[in-house]
Amino acid sequence: MLNPLDIITALFLCSDGFLQQEMSLKMSMCQFSVPLLLSNHDMKQCTLMLWAMRDIVKKYRPQSLSESKGFIEDRIVLSELPMISFVRLGECSLSKSEILNKILNKLLSNSQQYHDTFVHRNMECGDSPRRISNGLTEITWYLPCGNTNIDIFSQPVAVANLRGDIASFETQYSFLCQTSAAVFVFFDHLDSECSLLTNQHHKAQIFLVGNYESQSFSLDTLETVATMLGLTNNNIIIKTKQKNSADFVKGLRKTISDVVENSQIKMQTEQMAEIAHELGILVDEDSPECQTAKTNAEAITAEIQDIHIFKEDQLPRQDCGKEPFKYTAEGFYNKFKHKLSKMFNIQDHTMAVQQLADSIINFCTQFVSEKMESRNNYHETYIQEILHMIDGSLQYNHDVKTDIEFEVSLKQHICGFAAREFQKMHEDFIQANDPYRCLMKNKEKFREDFKDIFNKRDQCQKKAEEFTNKCLKPAVEDFVNRSLGPNIIDDMLTCEQFSTRMSFQYSVLLDLLSKNDLKNYLSYIFSYEDYVKTWIYHQIVERYSNVSTAFEFEDRHLQSCIRSINDAINKAKTGKSHDLKTFVESIRKDLDKLVISQDAFDAFMILNNADKEQFADWLTVSVNDMGNILRSEFKKSNFERKLKQLNMKPHNELFTRVIGCGKQCPFCGVPCEAGGGAHYEHFASLHRPQGLGSYSITNGKYHPYKCYKEMYPDWNVPPDASLEASDYWKYVMAKYNKEFASAYNARPADIPAAWKNITKQQATESLKVSFWIK
Repeated sequence: MLNPLDIITALFLCSDGFLQQEMSLKMSMCQFSVPLLLSNHDMKQCTLMLWAMRDIVKKYRPQSLSESKGFIEDRIVLSELPMISFVRLGECSLSKSEILNKILNKLLSNSQQYHDTFVHRNMECGDSPRRISNGLTEITWYLPCGNTNIDIFSQPVAVANLRGDIASFETQYSFLCQTSAAVFVFFDHLDSECSLLTNQHHKAQIFLVGNYESQSFSLDTLETVATMLGLTNNNIIIKTKQKNSADFVKGLRKTISDVVENSQIKMQTEQMAEIAHELGILVDEDSPECQTAKTNAEAITAEIQDIHIFKEDQLPRQDCGKEPFKYTAEGFYNKFKHKLSKMFNIQDHTMAVQQLADSIINFCTQFVSEKMESRNNYHETYIQEILHMIDGSLQYNHDVKTDIEFEVSLKQHICGFAAREFQKMHEDFIQANDPYRCLMKNKEKFREDFKDIFNKRDQCQKKAEEFTNKCLKPAVEDFVNRSLGPNIIDDMLTCEQFSTRMSFQYSVLLDLLSKNDLKNYLSYIFSYEDYVKTWIYHQIVERYSNVSTAFEFEDRHLQSCIRSINDAINKAKTGKSHDLKTFVESIRKDLDKLVISQDAFDAFMILNNADKEQFADWLTVSVNDMGNILRSEFKKSNFERKLKQLNMKPHNELFTRVIGCGKQCPFCGVPCEAGGGAHYEHFASLHRPQGLGSYSITNGKYHPYKCYKEMYPDWNVPPDASLEASDYWKYVMAKYNKEFASAYNARPADIPAAWKNITKQQATESLKVSFWIK
């Protein structure tokens, strides 16, 4: 896959100055960064994109104009702004560009407010190797609105981002050092001499940004370099294990804010041309066509007296040379759409697209159902996860050609359904956790606690039971629930049918044969993933419904929890707890594998004057009683009900492990048996007859099957070596010929007479031969 930055670089390198100007304007309007220094690897040269940015006009309101509600509107290349630059020295484990995006996005908790201005490694295709875009320096602008509650910085600021290692792009680094108010150098490892940093004639402040958790990080080397550069602790920013990402970004943003507020180094982009010339950097505006256009533009603007009157009189009549480009682009696009429509009229392809859409919809519906069953509150990342799943499926099935209209419609359909479900999920959560309802629910408890304290009654037994039932019991149930899923998966993997992918495929096909049901075969062929997931689910239920294995797993984890709780109680008894609060917190701290609800814990501590020694004795009794109650509940509980309550669904996890890579034969639809995605060729042990597949043509043209490698180079489809090897599907095809024809809306196949003589036993034996089963 191409890196998006390579695409941007290629587009700008292949365009003339006027189209570059148009692209920069549109990218800026969409809040994407634009090229400041465009690197041309073939020419070993870079260019300052001054002309390309000439049309960009920005409007902003510094806080000095917030009361008057005034604003400033100007061409960005003429605005005198401080510039903050971000560069990388050597390898860096921190994603510089992703951190930059977070700095420029204040409301990180609100997904609607978050926007990726810079491409970064964790975006789709962002981790693809860059071939031509290293050396590219992008620029964007942060512009305040005058609202102190929203503005990240009180003054407008330009932000530059150099792609690649500055050791390979010293010219670009020198340019940034001489035009910026500050340069933030991201690194993992520093050379003690570090001549690249020490030899620069800096106008900019230098800040070193490192990752303490990196294996190559050296504090001693950092101190040496900092001393050589005359840097203070304020100029050194280190990401440590104790500092989470949010705090790290917050600190960086504060440092930048201080630079913006206090720096005297401000520069127009137009003035940067002089520095570019000194460093041997080309300036796009120096070209003859740009100079002519600039002269003409200056002649026109010199006569403008009133901007508003000029806009009304002149702008409706101007074409600025953009119309021809517009018509050319529209003609090309319409031609492209026509060809695309023609391709999508092919019936077999339409079927493939429909099957892909159904598969993605089912997968996403299952995701939504699992989130709904969790009974948690909606989180903004859920919709993002759905969109990522859709993008991943479309990318993985790239051989099924779809257009942007299909993608948008599919996403609208799925997200529309998901949004309605998540809205209900959110409302249910709010209702269940409404403070007033919670207060009313606990009203009687609080009243009784108050009466106990007022009348100086002993609360020890009652409080021990409350702590057990409200805090410990839900945490123990959750732990057992989280542990049971992996136990079931590990146990199922010991079964023969799940031991290998080939054993799995053999077991599914053998089960189909034994049930002898047409509906099952149609479901397997048309909705392979759904059928297999359901089959796995029933295998699990069949294995566990009539045995005590699941209960044994639960009981083992329950006893482990009871032991841990009793150990924590005894440890707290011998500790230095001065009151009940520290005593209970000590117990909670030792139970790190149990997730105790903070709300339940806080409610328990209200109006609590129990004696800690007596409380500990009653707590031990209460915990043991809880163990007996839960043991009884686990033993009586229906297995399918347990399965639905699990956070990790065993049938989904088993499906992922045994399904192979998920690709299906382009001719017959049989699934590939190779594991995961790390293989060069897809293969299957047993292909189906032609009549059971829905693909026979490619892009509207018929091709000889012997030439299949030309169309599907990543599939290995060997010829049928013997009649016996595929007797299974020949038997099925002969048995259900008319029914399959009806399902495919086609005429019955011309079945060879020999196929009709194949017995069920012969079909079974052919399965064993195909999958090497003895």
